[in-house]
Amino acid sequence: MSPRMPPPAAPSKDENRGCGASTEAACAAAPRHEAKASASAHARDVGAARARDLLARRGRILAIFLLNLALVAGARQARALHVQAPVDIVGQAYQYLRGDGEVIDRRRVNTWLGLNVLDLGDDRTNRWSFVSSMRLDTDAGVTSGSQIRYDGRTATDLSPARVNLMYGYLEGRGLLGVAGVRVGRMLLADELDYLVVDGARVRVDATRHVGVELLGGLEGRNDFGSVVTSPQTIDGVTTPGMQPLFGGGLYLRGIEGAAARIGYRRTLVPGGAIAREVAGGAAHGRLSRWLHASAVYTWDFFHQRTEEARLGARARIAEAFDVDLEYWYLLPTFHADSIFNVFSIQPTNDWRAKLRFRAGRDLAFHLGSTLRLFRNETTTAGGALFKDATGAPLDVDGKVRDLGVLGGASWVPRDGVRLLLDLSHTDGYGGRQTFFDLLCSVDLLGRRLRADGRLTLVNWEDQLQPNLNGTSWGGAAGLTHRLARIATLHGLVELNTGRLQPIQSRALLIASLDFLVGGGAEP
Repeated sequence: MSPRMPPPAAPSKDENRGCGASTEAACAAAPRHEAKASASAHARDVGAARARDLLARRGRILAIFLLNLALVAGARQARALHVQAPVDIVGQAYQYLRGDGEVIDRRRVNTWLGLNVLDLGDDRTNRWSFVSSMRLDTDAGVTSGSQIRYDGRTATDLSPARVNLMYGYLEGRGLLGVAGVRVGRMLLADELDYLVVDGARVRVDATRHVGVELLGGLEGRNDFGSVVTSPQTIDGVTTPGMQPLFGGGLYLRGIEGAAARIGYRRTLVPGGAIAREVAGGAAHGRLSRWLHASAVYTWDFFHQRTEEARLGARARIAEAFDVDLEYWYLLPTFHADSIFNVFSIQPTNDWRAKLRFRAGRDLAFHLGSTLRLFRNETTTAGGALFKDATGAPLDVDGKVRDLGVLGGASWVPRDGVRLLLDLSHTDGYGGRQTFFDLLCSVDLLGRRLRADGRLTLVNWEDQLQPNLNGTSWGGAAGLTHRLARIATLHGLVELNTGRLQPIQSRALLIASLDFLVGGGAEP
């Protein structure tokens, strides 16, 4: 067995303090004209760096475009090859207030560029295919002057250009009649984890009703350069370098109305120590025409405890009535080298019930309740853990409860018009919260234009910090216009107001393009 990594020690106050205090003191004592000269030189350096970043960004975009062009040109030579190039461009414009009172303008552009090539074998079976998605983030609203803080340092939370390979893999299906394979960067979301893997996955239909799955590769990290930066990298992980992982499982197949799988996965850090080791399973089945049931369970070997257990059922008690029941136990666990292991975490036990009622084809209601039970630490080595605004200790039970009610409705008064309403209220540990959300959608011009409107209200009362109490209103209006078969334009304006933030505004402009080339079968 590989050695298990001990949890990292909590960072000391000196480690959290950072460095540069002596440098700041020296800057404060320097003559004013020297500080201005230094700031001007720094601004010129920032401007030159932004110019270099812009050239590099345009170079990457041009390279990606030329690659797509070459593949599309090659696709025209293959009769059955099918190429899909979806593009989504999101433009954002908004402002926020910094802690020192300065208003910061943000002008961001997010671009998702996909490339899907199907039926690589040119035999009309679509046995081999390639699927990918890349994201480019740019920030064009921050000038070199506004990047300079008052102490002469450059803001570190601004990224003028960043490229993320979200996923990109070669897939083979129906190999030898029983096998399937994926090779490349994959997004995995199952009962064991949600992560990015750079590697390979093989699935084999071993028998009529049972299949075998094997997985191996590297967990997606930010250690391999900007083109393969992973936005799913685990926060708080302290060990640098690549983290190999491997695993496997069994899955159920060929049974109508039933799905199930069990699996095991282990992640290592450089040197062979175990960073994460989990096993679990999930199942869903239609037990009868009126009853569906599901279950999920995950065990963490490093922490030696249950991470998640979930049971759910939906029953149709009459033609117009459904009942949903769910129990969810959750005790989050982290990588062995995560800093979050120094914090004490207690499990939550959620009970949820919901009644659904259909008053016709166009009108439906739901009403439900939630109950959350979880444990809480009441004291520390220095005395009471929780205190009120005056400093007096609060009487906090070891078992904490949250009770909530919820309801809502959906209504389609006529073709192309839809209204959705959601309401909820919770009361218990931490205070009270009330939520109201109303959404309206209307199709216009023969469904070529869609108008959306939304109104949201949140009211909260904090039990421990009354100065945080308040009410927040929000509204949004948007238009979606389908310009052509391959192009759609979306516009959205948001406005929010509350006691803590008197006014917040934001505008979004989204362009979606979907290019299809070739005569092969659709995916």
